Amino acid sequence: MLGLLETFTLCPDELSPARVREVLAAGVTREAIRDAFYVAFLFNTYDRLADTLGWELPDELSPARVREVLAAGVTREAIRDAFYVAFLFNTYDRLADTLGWELPDERYYPKAGQFLLKKGYR
Repeated sequence: MLGLLETFTLCPDELSPARVREVLAAGVTREAIRDAFYVAFLFNTYDRLADTLGWELPDELSPARVREVLAAGVTREAIRDAFYVAFLFNTYDRLADTLGWELPDERYYPKAGQFLLKKGYR
């Protein structure tokens, strides 16, 4: 599976149905392969975007800080979720700044809220 993802990342033109069949024959499900490709795609996209825009991890982010948070009783799942939220927020914020996105007029929010109450996040 890792070899397949490495090919996907470094030389996707070499991917073939035969390579996927090899991974399936090793007992990996189609769903697991699909999920792995999604994760690899997103990671590669964000990694290239970060490189292009010169994003770097803050100095405060370290394994020692994570151990402190774990010792304080926060679960690994909660830390993971917090990283996801922070990562996505920072990604959207930086994209908005880079592309010059503007917040909508304040009249937009009541309408959007009513729409979300009626239709949900579909």
